Amino acid sequence: MIERSLNTCVSVHNKKNCHKQNSDSAAASVCALDGPALNPGAAGLFWSYINRTISFDDPDTRIKRLGELSVKQPGSSGLQTELPPPADDELSARLLGSLTISSCRASLLLNLLLALEDLDRFTPISFQVACAGTKQMGISKAADWLTVYPAGSPQQLWLCRALTHVVDWQRLRETGPWSQDSRAQFLVAALELAEHSAPAKLTASGLQSCQQAFRQLLVKWRPLLPGSFLPHLIILVEGPTEALLLPHLAQCLSISFAALGIHILPAGGANQVVRRFLELRDLTLLPIVCLLDRDAQSQACLLSDSLRDKDRLHVLGAGEIEDVFACELLVELINEHLSSHGLPQQITLGDLSSGSRRTAVLNRVWREAGLGTFDKVGFAHTIVETVCQPSQVPSEIRGFLQAIKQLVAGAAPPEGSQPNMT
Repeated sequence: MIERSLNTCVSVHNKKNCHKQNSDSAAASVCALDGPALNPGAAGLFWSYINRTISFDDPDTRIKRLGELSVKQPGSSGLQTELPPPADDELSARLLGSLTISSCRASLLLNLLLALEDLDRFTPISFQVACAGTKQMGISKAADWLTVYPAGSPQQLWLCRALTHVVDWQRLRETGPWSQDSRAQFLVAALELAEHSAPAKLTASGLQSCQQAFRQLLVKWRPLLPGSFLPHLIILVEGPTEALLLPHLAQCLSISFAALGIHILPAGGANQVVRRFLELRDLTLLPIVCLLDRDAQSQACLLSDSLRDKDRLHVLGAGEIEDVFACELLVELINEHLSSHGLPQQITLGDLSSGSRRTAVLNRVWREAGLGTFDKVGFAHTIVETVCQPSQVPSEIRGFLQAIKQLVAGAAPPEGSQPNMT
């Protein structure tokens, strides 16, 4: 079990907790931290565990990465290494609908809500390995919220796993390396919401109401959260230049990748865009947008034949990302970059109108200035620092970003929508 070295980081639900509170007192209680605050080493390990838990990895990859963390961090880290005893009776009680048996039922509910978000973002096949060791229990008809999924299905087993591998989310209330992270702050807010909204008995309708409240909270927090956290859409680009420029150019148009939940992934070249798309296509339910340079024609053909109805492909008509900028603006940007390095060299519009490809011109300018080969990422930083007006956003990128905005609007669940539990 991957939590072997992370026992302190995971809620341990002992049998003595099962009946220590009645439903009314449990509903009014607030989670109290079990044990002393984490020491710095344990806090760092806990935050690594949280980061891997909430990362946008498919469930199988996520569980493997958690396992690697467990192997790399032996018991000497200060965390207990013994496993809690089997609690099949406790699991059965949860399946029957009781939330009062947990020492922190809000952590349990938050765990379930995050698991349900996973079900909305990943295909059933992505849960198969992750759930391979999850024990299928006899489920009472009273657990209607769980029986909406086929018995033994990956979705049902993933929710069962969420019941038995409960992260001690309340630890995020302590001061630690997570304190300034917006994701941790959101999860604390979600934990507080769970404390006040968790029903004494868990039913399908009750869980839907809780998830509806969770999604309303997510909408309010969305502009402060990274696009990679509970995203609504994925953009695959060739390299870090596009990953740096696209969110900034979108912001110039008052389009926030964070607010829209857009996760942008630099793949490392056109071939890797194809490879990564083919992997994600089978694992995620989210729409995927691929952006390629004009010279990636063979890769574009492969992608075009592989797209799902929800996916999109855009090939830059101008060439590469540097080619989309108007000549006058590009000259200004190049000269600004040279000046920022204390170099007196300046180029003119005629240097770009020589008939040579822009990348060739940029490589020549960089060599003549003693900067070596053209630094795409360094130049992208100059663009980010200089370009700020909507009129400076290239028309091709403007159209691409507007299309992305419309695509997200059709993919993201509207605020307050009822989650799909069927």
